[in-house]
Amino acid sequence: MKLAGTAHASAVRLGEVGLLVCGPSGSGKSALCFALVSKAGARWVGDDQLCLEMTANGLTARPHPALAGKAERRGDGVVNVSNVSEARITHQIVFENDAEAGAIEAAVLHETWQPNLKNRAFLSKMTLPTLILPRMATFETAKAVLTWLNHAVWGDSDSPSSS
Repeated sequence: MKLAGTAHASAVRLGEVGLLVCGPSGSGKSALCFALVSKAGARWVGDDQLCLEMTANGLTARPHPALAGKAERRGDGVVNVSNVSEARITHQIVFENDAEAGAIEAAVLHETWQPNLKNRAFLSKMTLPTLILPRMATFETAKAVLTWLNHAVWGDSDSPSSS
């Protein structure tokens, strides 16, 4: 059975890692993805709105058809980007909202947090390795994400960013 929904989120693919980036508007989702693309060779999947599909093989993200190949860069507006058609999501970043930070952290620790979806039900049985970050991504934030992925996925030596 396939279940689908949309999410206010961004996603990039870095090697075989599909990274779902969630958080409130203005939290730094796009900025982090731009940094990962420019500094680590990640590939855009989609920005701002994603189409998500849960199958027996896991969670897949695709760009929303109206936004494919586009991303919003603060100060520049919507710009054209090269994107891949989909990614199997393996990890997620959550930018905390100050008012929600404690609740999100507690939910992630108990593996119950899910991204802000119009249809949350299809993700209810899935947990993803999650890194919680403060709002407003910087290049330092991108370095922290790469360090996390290097330890969690590539064992510090086989990362796409180390080649």
